[in-house]
Amino acid sequence: MWNILSFIKKNLIVSIMISMVLGLVIGFYFNLSKLQSLILPLTMLMIFPMMVNLKLKEILELKKFKLILTALIVNFTILPFVSYFVGNLFFENTNYILAFVIMGSLPTSGMTISWTGFAGGNVKDSVKITILSLFLGSILMPLYIRIFLGTTVSISILNVLRQISLVILVPLILGIITRKFIIKTYGKESFEKIWKRKLPLLSGFGLVLVIFISMGLKAKNIIGNPMEILNLIMPIIVLYFSSFTISSVIGKLMFCRKDSLALVYGTALRNLSIAMGLSVAIFKDQAPSIIMVLSIAYIFQVQASAWYLKLSKVILKKGSLLTKKVCTE
Repeated sequence: MWNILSFIKKNLIVSIMISMVLGLVIGFYFNLSKLQSLILPLTMLMIFPMMVNLKLKEILELKKFKLILTALIVNFTILPFVSYFVGNLFFENTNYILAFVIMGSLPTSGMTISWTGFAGGNVKDSVKITILSLFLGSILMPLYIRIFLGTTVSISILNVLRQISLVILVPLILGIITRKFIIKTYGKESFEKIWKRKLPLLSGFGLVLVIFISMGLKAKNIIGNPMEILNLIMPIIVLYFSSFTISSVIGKLMFCRKDSLALVYGTALRNLSIAMGLSVAIFKDQAPSIIMVLSIAYIFQVQASAWYLKLSKVILKKGSLLTKKVCTE
């Protein structure tokens, strides 16, 4: 089993493409709605191995305040305006513009921490960025929609806190318990040499399954509207290219490679799952158009994340351009 998991991690881009294609094909011909309940536990499975390798005191410490503050500034003073500008540039349809505003207002995703870990980035601060961004995004999204489109909406903060608890805090608690159990049962040396390397392989397995199910659930929307999809592809590419470029430039100028990866994956990725849920709950009439945009965005977000994993080795070399700082942790 570990050999299969190791193969998935070593060939992540290929594994993701295969899971996407299989999800779209199978989801188009078969009803995969019963699998939707597996997305949450599989997302938790993706994050759980990263948490096993973290220490609670590392999560609670207030170091690297500059990194976290920079991520929040990018998430809430730059990218919402970029998203609105791209949507407004390409579309006259206000439903599509609304979809872009929603994307721009809800940073990070369930995969932010996982991608940061896959790339060898700063996971402990990625957790802090994710929690703070989700919470602030839920508060600020109605404001952005009001500013850009003049529409008043309300969002349940409790639902967002529930999402944070299930996706981040539960894996964190389970990770701490698991770490202590393994060290107590097998010893610290065994944990460092064996389990610390094996457990992260589960993240890749959870990732490809989440992508398969997500694509399967959206398959009929994606495949059934070919012309609409073609019109959406370019603006979505422009949005993600802009987001990754802005975050990479800031990261390269200000931070070492590990911190830059936490910054990029904590800002360029959007929480499309929460965006879909809110769209269905709040914008009932506009929901089909919004969900179409978010479905296509999901495909590009996954692929952009996977390719950036490879390209980051070239883009984010050790040491920032301004400070020449190298990560020591």
